[in-house]
Amino acid sequence: MTDATDSARRWREIRTVFEDAVELPPAERAVRLEPLRETDPALRDSVLLLLAADDRADEHLEAIEAALLPQPVRAASPATRLDPLGLTGRTLSHFRILGVLGVGGMGLVYRAEDMRLARKVALKVPLPDYRLDGVTKERFLREARSAAVLDHPNVCSIHEVGESPEGQIYLAMPLYPGETLGERLRREDFLSVREALEIARQVAEGLAAAHQAGIVHRDVKPGNMMLLPDGTVKILDFGLAKVRNLALSESRGQLGTVAYMAPEQIRREPLDERADLWALGVMLYEMLTGRRPFEGEHEVSIAHAIVHLQPERPSAVRPGIPHPVEGLLLALLRKEPGKRPPTARQVATELRDVAQGRTIRPGAPGGRLLTAAGWARRPTRLRAAATLLVACLALTAGAVLTSLDHRDADRPVGGSVAVLPFANLSGDPRQEYLSDGITEELMAQLARAEWLRVTGRASTFRFKGSDPDARDVGEALGVSAVLRGSVRRDGPRLRITAQLIEAASGRPLWSETFDRELGDIFSIQVEIGRAIASALQVRLAGPADMGEGSTRDFEAYELYLKGRYFWNQRTEEALVTASDYFRQAVAIDPDYARAYSGLADVEIAPRSSRPAERFARAHGAAARALALDETLPDAHASLGWIQMWLERDWKAAEGHFRRALELSPTHAWAVAWYAAYLAAVGRIEESLPIIHRAHELDPLSYVVTTHVGTHYLWLRREDQAVAWFRKALELSPDFYMAHWGLARVHLARGRYDEALRELRYDGSDYAGLHRPGLLGYSLALAGHEEEARHELAVLRDRSSRGLYVPPLDPALIHIGLGENQHALDWLARLEEDRGIRVFLVDPIFDPVRSDPRFARILEGLRLPASLGTATAVPPPSTPPGSRRAGPGP
Repeated sequence: MTDATDSARRWREIRTVFEDAVELPPAERAVRLEPLRETDPALRDSVLLLLAADDRADEHLEAIEAALLPQPVRAASPATRLDPLGLTGRTLSHFRILGVLGVGGMGLVYRAEDMRLARKVALKVPLPDYRLDGVTKERFLREARSAAVLDHPNVCSIHEVGESPEGQIYLAMPLYPGETLGERLRREDFLSVREALEIARQVAEGLAAAHQAGIVHRDVKPGNMMLLPDGTVKILDFGLAKVRNLALSESRGQLGTVAYMAPEQIRREPLDERADLWALGVMLYEMLTGRRPFEGEHEVSIAHAIVHLQPERPSAVRPGIPHPVEGLLLALLRKEPGKRPPTARQVATELRDVAQGRTIRPGAPGGRLLTAAGWARRPTRLRAAATLLVACLALTAGAVLTSLDHRDADRPVGGSVAVLPFANLSGDPRQEYLSDGITEELMAQLARAEWLRVTGRASTFRFKGSDPDARDVGEALGVSAVLRGSVRRDGPRLRITAQLIEAASGRPLWSETFDRELGDIFSIQVEIGRAIASALQVRLAGPADMGEGSTRDFEAYELYLKGRYFWNQRTEEALVTASDYFRQAVAIDPDYARAYSGLADVEIAPRSSRPAERFARAHGAAARALALDETLPDAHASLGWIQMWLERDWKAAEGHFRRALELSPTHAWAVAWYAAYLAAVGRIEESLPIIHRAHELDPLSYVVTTHVGTHYLWLRREDQAVAWFRKALELSPDFYMAHWGLARVHLARGRYDEALRELRYDGSDYAGLHRPGLLGYSLALAGHEEEARHELAVLRDRSSRGLYVPPLDPALIHIGLGENQHALDWLARLEEDRGIRVFLVDPIFDPVRSDPRFARILEGLRLPASLGTATAVPPPSTPPGSRRAGPGP
């Protein structure tokens, strides 16, 4: 056990006894602490010191809270620009003061430079009107340092709390870019429902972390919410909150801005975390409607309204606010604290679920949420064939494995695990690639384990930037265990914390902190992987270091992680950046197989350039990767995809997909691509359970969910296709492929106007890749021949200017116009225009399917002749609408 572990445990003991004793009358305190005189005199002495300091400081509490209370930063007045403290240009401790950023009611905020670490900071100091004596300073420093332990993506960090040799106290915090929510609302009045819910969710996540640490903010308001350019919300001024246990029974001062105060706060009653939730409700109301729920000309009238009046329903102020959103908002604004949602963590979960289109189950306030379609609840217990052995890290030494179920003791236990995105605690968003990359590396390592299902990246990364309860994750993803952690890079040092949690109970199974040099990152990842495998009683297949094609050069590895970070963004610009990083990695280490695999993945990602050229480059990169390390599942999956569309070598493609799944059975994208392969060669019924398997592995992936719908569309099972497309849009309302899928169903049912509305929805950078063909096809079916021919003319013009035109686009328009021979002319170009992804099993090709020329096209593409028959895809066994639609097979 490390010294740090000993210290942490000792502090928890001291804090527990102190928080228990501080609420007792002085006489009862002595009785309560007396047994410690014999059993643990050092603990007793520490608690007595804390109690004495607490009693001495209470008489000064009101002045401290007023002096340190966060205030809105006002526009700089002439007096501010003159710097009333006269610190600009001077040095305060090791901070060089560069200028005044703003002034609050009781303190100044300076822009400063930390000369030790060469970084810019925001430095807060109280104004001289509030003279802090020794006891007051002690209380301030103690409480601010307690708050400084908060380490959460949605909480403003505190770099340092201190006192200069001249007696000036200060707080040093990051200098964040962006604007406050208050500034945003003054500029825009109100926000979209989606953005308001996302901001509120992040605030709730930050509050949950603070409340768990025993800190209540008590001044939650728009001016204390910093909106960063990348979308992150930071709660400011937690370092100025009063730290005590959650009862806060000794609150004496009138804290907070009146408009955001809870009724109990105005009545000077004891406060707990639910006062922050009230303020969050007021803030959410303001974001949605552009006004506060309780208003008045003076603070007294506002306070009276808060205590005695009910707010107007937000939908009456701004029509169109969804009912579930309004219900949650009004629950936050209930007068009695006990009737509000009990915790910020639950509010964060409900905000996320409401934003994803789910509705609140009828019942008590703050009840669990369900999707509108009846979100599938997977069991968190392991299935009959497998059980979970719980690994408890004993304080004395080693790990103790305890079986929860011995029904089949001779079989490996396994189970399922979700690796949540590790939090970036470096204080620098540019280090995000490192925390994301380490997360993906651990996922890939665990995916090699036998009898272990690892949830796909798309699903787990939906929790990025939040701090969800492991039980909620287990329920949403259908896993038995959750791995979470954090990464902090500080110069040449790297600190990684990891914790494995049993999803059903929420209790820890294993945890560890690694504080090493950057170069040790490889061994750290191996250690974590082995520990998780041991805890779950599974065996990692293949080399523990991820294979011969890995690197031991940290610079090359870092470039690879940066490449993956940008590759996951999938935009044209990001893919170019990713390619550059992968190339730099292989320049440093020419034997770095995984970097070559990354290059292949960049080239096969959907883009607007000619696919044949990109796929040819991808083939070379994937082949090089496998020559260096044959055990790379990513490279096998990529090469299978390349051989499908570039070489039309369907047998070889299937071999690579099967090899990828042999190496990594839970590789969600390899499973999805294998399903696509089966559909492409006409084995559509065989592909259906495979694509459902991909969805099981990555249940919150809107892309995979859309693919399931597409498979049902190919099977002409329209009702089920619609259910899956709508499910995808619940996960991502802007996903263009799901809109296109719905358009296809509308076309099949003769609802042309509805189809055109879906097709004209631009929700992504990819939305224009093949839309001209599908749009022209739809216009033709709808009887808008002139507009359809205009789309053809645009494509011909592009082609005449040497720009790339996918053959499918004009082919589809000609099919819509009934010009089948022209359509076949374009389809015949598929043999030479390699890289085009075409699923001729699609019913859209039925008008030309029986033409002899179509059979020759199939032959040229090396596809089965059965795809040329009308019965290649069987119709539903029952008429449409005769059975209940649903997302299951």
